[in-house]
Amino acid sequence: MKTQKNLIKKYVAMFVAVILLFNVAVGDFSVIGYAEKIDDSQITESILPGWIWYPARDGYCNWSGLAPVDSAEYTTFNVLSFDGYCYPGPNAGSLVGSLGMIDADANKFVRVRYRTSETGGTGQILANGGAFQETVFAWNGDGEWHDIIVDLSGYANWYGEIDWFRIDYMDNLAWGSIDIEYVAFFETAMDAYEWTEDMNVEEEDNFVVHEGNWIWNCAEHSWCYENSLDCEVSSSGHYVTFSKTGVDPYVYPCEDFPGELSETVLGAINADTHKYFLMNYRITSADPGAYGTIVANSGRFEFDMQGYVQDGMWHTVIVDLSPVSAWKGIVDWVRFDLFNDNISDASIDLAYVGFFESEQDAEDWAEQNAVNEEETEDGFIYTTESDEVTIIGYFGTETMVKIPSKIDGMTVKHIGKDAFANCSDLISVVTPTSVTSIGASAFVECNAFTDIYFLGSEAEWNEITVSPDGNELLSEISVHFDCSIALDGESSLKIDTDKGFVTGAVIGTTVSDIIGQFASSYEVGAADAEGNTLEADAVIGTGCKVQQVIDGVVFEELTTVITGDTDGDGAVTVADAQIGYSHLLGIDIVSGAYAEAAKANGGNTMSILDVMAILNMI
Repeated sequence: MKTQKNLIKKYVAMFVAVILLFNVAVGDFSVIGYAEKIDDSQITESILPGWIWYPARDGYCNWSGLAPVDSAEYTTFNVLSFDGYCYPGPNAGSLVGSLGMIDADANKFVRVRYRTSETGGTGQILANGGAFQETVFAWNGDGEWHDIIVDLSGYANWYGEIDWFRIDYMDNLAWGSIDIEYVAFFETAMDAYEWTEDMNVEEEDNFVVHEGNWIWNCAEHSWCYENSLDCEVSSSGHYVTFSKTGVDPYVYPCEDFPGELSETVLGAINADTHKYFLMNYRITSADPGAYGTIVANSGRFEFDMQGYVQDGMWHTVIVDLSPVSAWKGIVDWVRFDLFNDNISDASIDLAYVGFFESEQDAEDWAEQNAVNEEETEDGFIYTTESDEVTIIGYFGTETMVKIPSKIDGMTVKHIGKDAFANCSDLISVVTPTSVTSIGASAFVECNAFTDIYFLGSEAEWNEITVSPDGNELLSEISVHFDCSIALDGESSLKIDTDKGFVTGAVIGTTVSDIIGQFASSYEVGAADAEGNTLEADAVIGTGCKVQQVIDGVVFEELTTVITGDTDGDGAVTVADAQIGYSHLLGIDIVSGAYAEAAKANGGNTMSILDVMAILNMI
């Protein structure tokens, strides 16, 4: 009987070995996928975990904006602020209680059963008061139950009796939710894979096992630099901007100069197994022909990376180091020379650098961790998901910042973590009613910040979810409500808030006529289409601007539409009809307020009837 069990176990091991060949990348580590559920016939012996925590049964202590909700078999953890985490102990992570300590020498593999619909979340384990800390896995956000197995055997600090343990279940999301059924530790990966508490679970089990690659997330880990290199950490938190102001700038992915990796969180690189170099970058400005080099082990190894693509978009470069004979052994010192000597001034955004065991690992990591940030012309950095926009940074120079309600037709819903952090010149912000949340430390170190002008009501402002972390300033500044430009009750004008138009004015309407129909606590003025201030007796034409102003700064404006005035001169002539006709023929296309003015017949689209209506107005 024992021989039969060993034979079965041998075949299972062979099956696992085959699966190991199919590697993809998730989180900071390569991933090995197991797609089939183990049934009773495949269990070769009774397996018990060395340590297991059921949060719904064994309890937890709350920490960092944690809002847990128990069901009978699992606990739902809601992230209420950035970096939510929980301790499976009576207090501050202590395991001295009923759960007992973890024997890290004997139990090197942790398995977590979870379910989440959040995407982009990663998990992190901290143990023994933070002495062991590694970002070790990424969640599958398909809303199904999954099991994840993490190999901790490669980490020097995972040893001895673990009496303090913490799991950061979504350490890079400001808001999110995850269900956790258990966290368990096993002696071998096979034990972790084979063990299951309930053979009657209906959902298919999908297992992943993580093994180590070396990855430097530039905005998350420390680095040092030298030789006239101006390093600016991006307020988005996703990348670092390195600007060259002198000759031969370089950077070390370390905590202290000069680039030793052995004592850092990142650790040394195994050059014998990690042959593929990956870098994700964006060049915003550089001289033609810019390229970078890598120097490793105190300069004994150096090679040229591929030349940079300089189109202002994010790019990934993967270099195969296997033909390079000097790339071997343990690399405990590495330096990145970002620009060659003949480049005088340049700037590069660096998101991450990594060394991987296979090219496929590197490609999969690049695909799953692509920086999806975009930048507007007026300096907003943003991300999009499900047609919702999150503002994650601001690189503009305005002291009064107007947050748009839409970007590229998508609604601005969130002001993200650190979005305006360190904007020392920022005085005030105009906030649209579309915003529903403000992330942690959104305005931290904005020392000149005094006012928010909210375009909605106080009740609407109070509905916005504001992270309690780092947003104390929001309770100290002045928040002004109902700041949206509005008409008085007797006005014959109409405001189209979606398009930003004010309609209903007729030919011959003057600036004083139109301004007199607005009710505002602030100064209301008018400007022509080029932004030049108009006097009170000036005639309003299509394309002019009605503006609300504070201390000489325009914080909201509407564009005027005068029906029939397609050229914006404040009159209706044959030229206006000709413009409409040329538009219909596809010769000269008009858009915006001018296209709206051309709809003289009152329809939703332009037709020859509109041209005839304009002619009848002359």
